[in-house]
Amino acid sequence: HVGEAANKFAADESAGKREVPAMLRLNGAQVRSDTWVRRLEQQLVLFSKDDAEKLCKENFLKEDADGLVVIKDAFVPTDADEDLSKKTDFRYQPLKKNWRLREPKKLHELKEQLGVTETERKVTYPYILSFASETETVTPYDLVMEFVREVRRIEAAEEQQNANKKLSVEGGGRLSDRRLKQIIDLLGIVAVSNMRVTLTVPDLFIMAYCVWKTRKEWIEISTFWLRRLSQEMRGMSKEYLPYHHPEGNLWLPKKAKEALEGAIQGKGMHMSEEMKAALIQRVQATSDVADRKWEKAKQHKKEIEDRQYQMKMNEKEAKHQEGLLKAKRELEKKQQDNKLKEKMYQQRVKEQEIRRKAAEVEEEDEE
Repeated sequence: HVGEAANKFAADESAGKREVPAMLRLNGAQVRSDTWVRRLEQQLVLFSKDDAEKLCKENFLKEDADGLVVIKDAFVPTDADEDLSKKTDFRYQPLKKNWRLREPKKLHELKEQLGVTETERKVTYPYILSFASETETVTPYDLVMEFVREVRRIEAAEEQQNANKKLSVEGGGRLSDRRLKQIIDLLGIVAVSNMRVTLTVPDLFIMAYCVWKTRKEWIEISTFWLRRLSQEMRGMSKEYLPYHHPEGNLWLPKKAKEALEGAIQGKGMHMSEEMKAALIQRVQATSDVADRKWEKAKQHKKEIEDRQYQMKMNEKEAKHQEGLLKAKRELEKKQQDNKLKEKMYQQRVKEQEIRRKAAEVEEEDEE
């Protein structure tokens, strides 16, 4: 069926029998079909009361007429940061300006929920808060790169785990450059076989089939990716949903299709205990990998600073030794000059004595 659909697509396209849906008509305007507008729900995991106090007391949130809004970004270090001593705010989790907390709407209510008031209530951590992000325009590329980052995280965690056990990783990485190119080519086939020239969100689910090694990994990766694509469908502006609807997609398994259709209807926003546990585990794993990365970066920076300091000290010592050598040479030259002057002085005294004696002899002869 896929081959027949692809051949029909190519034949119709070459014969000019169909209009390529590179543009969509939404609200009377032409828009690109490879972009869409979204406003996602985002989760922030607070692992301790310290995290809760930081969120409530360090001016991350402001109360307005519509509820609680984030007024400053949480610090997440990047490769461009020069100050590696500054610690991340919430274990490398993003918290962006203008995100809105879904519940509660009042700051004092949030403090009570988190147990950071004077009358402390017992709260079980980790504690998950849900936010609505800002409206933004995205492309399939953004989701592909998000998938790549997640797989890289899994690889880094596996490498560290094997390094701790002194084991080698067999079979290479899950996402080599060649594998990634093959996945991109496959996504092109998915789009064409569904009679399109651009990708939709449901098309991207096939990526989960391309990177797993074990049954456990398949469950972890496919669950994460289906949950993430469902989140994307729930956050997508409704005018884009008909184009991204999973109905009739040739590559979607039944379970994924049902989940994405449910997401369009707003289902799945409530996180089950299993989903919460998976989220907490993923944040912890990401944090552990990032901690090791930044520890290595700080160690590398310290080694560079130590080398630079040692070079400066060596340079300073070299200048000091050069100064001592110069002073020694000047002293030796001065001593030589003094000896020469003394020798010349003695020579003059001797000459004067000779002249004096000669004069005395001459006077005696004259007498």
